[in-house]
Amino acid sequence: MASMGGNLLDIAAAAPSYISDVLYLIASGYEDLADCEAVKRLNQANISFVRGDFAGALGLTEAVLADLDASQPAYPSIVAFRMLLQSVVGPDPDRWKTGVDGRVLAVPGPPKVVHLCIESDRLWHSGRLFQGLRLNQYALQQSRHDCGQWHLYALVLLAKKLTDLHLGGQAHRLVGKIEACVHDCGLLAFEPVVEALRSSLHLQAGEFEKALASSAETLEVAQRRGSIIGVELALSVAAVAHLRLGDRDEAAACLKLLHARTGRHTPADTRARAAFAEIALVAAQEGPRAGAEEIRDRWHLLATESACFAEDVTRPVWLVAVALRAGDAALAERALRAIERLAGDNREVQLLAVAEEHARAVYRGDDRSLPLLLDLDDALPAFVASQERKSSPAPSGARPARQVAPEAAPACPPRLTARESEVATLVSRGMTNRQVANELGLSPHTVNFHLRRIFRKFAVSSRTQLCRLLAQTGPVLAPGRRRDAEPR
Repeated sequence: MASMGGNLLDIAAAAPSYISDVLYLIASGYEDLADCEAVKRLNQANISFVRGDFAGALGLTEAVLADLDASQPAYPSIVAFRMLLQSVVGPDPDRWKTGVDGRVLAVPGPPKVVHLCIESDRLWHSGRLFQGLRLNQYALQQSRHDCGQWHLYALVLLAKKLTDLHLGGQAHRLVGKIEACVHDCGLLAFEPVVEALRSSLHLQAGEFEKALASSAETLEVAQRRGSIIGVELALSVAAVAHLRLGDRDEAAACLKLLHARTGRHTPADTRARAAFAEIALVAAQEGPRAGAEEIRDRWHLLATESACFAEDVTRPVWLVAVALRAGDAALAERALRAIERLAGDNREVQLLAVAEEHARAVYRGDDRSLPLLLDLDDALPAFVASQERKSSPAPSGARPARQVAPEAAPACPPRLTARESEVATLVSRGMTNRQVANELGLSPHTVNFHLRRIFRKFAVSSRTQLCRLLAQTGPVLAPGRRRDAEPR
């Protein structure tokens, strides 16, 4: 993997000689321009973009627009391209608003689609997940008639958001649409992002070997296409997957490759994923105090106000636990307040409420409910989780944990049907009935039917009680039951 990444860094200087370049330039739709010099600059801008030189692409695009007549058919698409580049280049993410005619944004077309996508990401990364998701869906609707690169742009952003929210079924289907769009529209320079998105989905599903295979495929395709699109995402996923498998050296190598791409724009979620991996490496190698110092130093990279806590709900727990092991109560409280704010602002995302509950339990020194979603031995470095699961002393000023007796696991765990097992597993991940229904292709009414039966079998009356029992027993599949015989 290291050798492939090294070659990728040299691709930026290569001539536009890939067949994917030619198809991408054709798909860009600048052939109607009468000014040959403008077409040449725009082609150079597009090649610079897929090579990762966003600043160079922006300079070329602005030079073209300075001399271009707004009546040209290609003008809206060029404006949209400049808006996208301005939103990711430089310290001011709102720079794209300058020089954009409001009338252009009011009518259907590429500028409006890019405007909606940029605003959806702004909402998303400022912690308003539901609003960001809805605006992204609206952008996708607006882009359907244009197709091409702007439809692809909206698809990719939406797929990433659905992945963060653990809506794997919908995200997988969207990745399939992205793949079709890439090939149908000749946008092969964007082909690496397909496998990069799949690597993220595999990582979230705990399929670490598959995540690594998809990451490697991303790098190979990127080298073949002469593109950097999706490479940073794949490298950050590979680093976390290697960590989960205990391969620290490989994780460090992936992070080194990622940092070798200094100066290029890196999305906030990729930066956060890489930062968590780097902190985990330091904490595992040097202990909790060093880990806490890294958390403080890299806090601005962790994107705690956005969906990074939804992508991996063990992260808030992990931050709190590391801080407490280091004796840094202020840092632990900072992490706790971050997940409390995000969960409070996004009550529609039940997974965040689960993460908040876990973080609060660790902060108070109550480890009883920690296995609700993931075993902390998998979620935390070795120095944090011990086999004895000793409770940390609560920080001074913390409220004492509620003395509630944990639900006793049944002596003989009840048998669940195949469908009940699927429903129970998804509910234990914090999904709502509607989300479970979308994931399994059922109606919410049917999901509720299965859930009532599960409650009766486990003798519980709430989702929280069910989750705690499942953490101890795990759903058990009844033998001899056929899924197609169950109600839909």
